[in-house]
Amino acid sequence: MVSHGGVDLSARDSTPRAWLPPDGVRTRSAQTWLRRASVIAALTKALACGAMGGWLIWQSTLPMDGLAALMVTYVGALWLLGAFAYLFGAFLLARRWFPWRVIGGLLDATATWIVAWVAISFGQYQVLYVTYAPNGPGAWPPAIAFLLAALWIAASLPIVSSFLLAAVMRARRQRI
Repeated sequence: MVSHGGVDLSARDSTPRAWLPPDGVRTRSAQTWLRRASVIAALTKALACGAMGGWLIWQSTLPMDGLAALMVTYVGALWLLGAFAYLFGAFLLARRWFPWRVIGGLLDATATWIVAWVAISFGQYQVLYVTYAPNGPGAWPPAIAFLLAALWIAASLPIVSSFLLAAVMRARRQRI
């Protein structure tokens, strides 16, 4: 036991009882790791959306046409709204009660679907309109957009697998 000035600094003893399971022992089960990965994935997506939204809002302050600045601000605000959705989804995914985690997973899935749809539509735009000038401004390989959409969707796999594992665990408990 490590103490400093009468305060116990042991990590085991300083863990609040509300964070421990009913038997008082920390477990490192697959369900725990999947839940942690789900929250980390949602927080990472929130950080990426927030960075994109902040960058777009900053870009709207640079000299440009007024209508273009308004559009960039609007798109930046939508990215910030997506960041808020991911943050709230991560908060709900971190809860113990299963229905809150389902709502958090649905919120994360909805935001993921929208971001992947935007990335795929950007790639589709590149295929349809920019491929005739591959070295022109704004041209980039459409495969990048499809890869980003696939990676964004793949980041949600811990959420889906934690829900499946929780459902299997509940089914095993109810058979008794």
